[in-house]
Amino acid sequence: TNYTLSGGVVSVSINKASATITANSSTLTYNGLTQSVSGFTATGLVNGETSSVLTGVTTSGGVGMNVGSYTLTASGTDSNYSLTFVNGALTINPATVTLTGITKTYDGTTAKGNTTMTITGVNGETLNFSGATYNNKNVSANGSNYLTALTLADNGSYLASNYQLPTLSLSNAAATINKANATVTANS
Repeated sequence: TNYTLSGGVVSVSINKASATITANSSTLTYNGLTQSVSGFTATGLVNGETSSVLTGVTTSGGVGMNVGSYTLTASGTDSNYSLTFVNGALTINPATVTLTGITKTYDGTTAKGNTTMTITGVNGETLNFSGATYNNKNVSANGSNYLTALTLADNGSYLASNYQLPTLSLSNAAATINKANATVTANS
């Protein structure tokens, strides 16, 4: 009421608001299948708007099968917001193997020797091993023998890098050491 405007044109500029777009992240365990993460969140939107108004924003990547990290990238534009982007990631951690049927014939050592066992992962995947160590070398310790170290190895397309060992103990790495055959020949 203190001013009277007359004639002319008033020009108003409306600047874009700033918003940060963060691609989603997810941490999963290896399952033998392709896994993914998608989508994004937005901060800095005004007047209660949600990320649904950002129709020009998409994500790509974030897909993987083996243990590792896969980047999810958000990109795009919007007519009302000046956008800043932060990458997300799909992280796939190793699955834990199951050890069964651990046996060895006595050879006087706690080393791998002629050890046999089944190492099972997910979806029927099996692995090999290249080294093993026992807590005891003797047959008489059966019932308390177990592996104290094990080195996993690939089995064809099944990768040891997708797996980890359980904490080795009597409950999940129990072993049987069988007697060795010996031939005794009497002196003549």
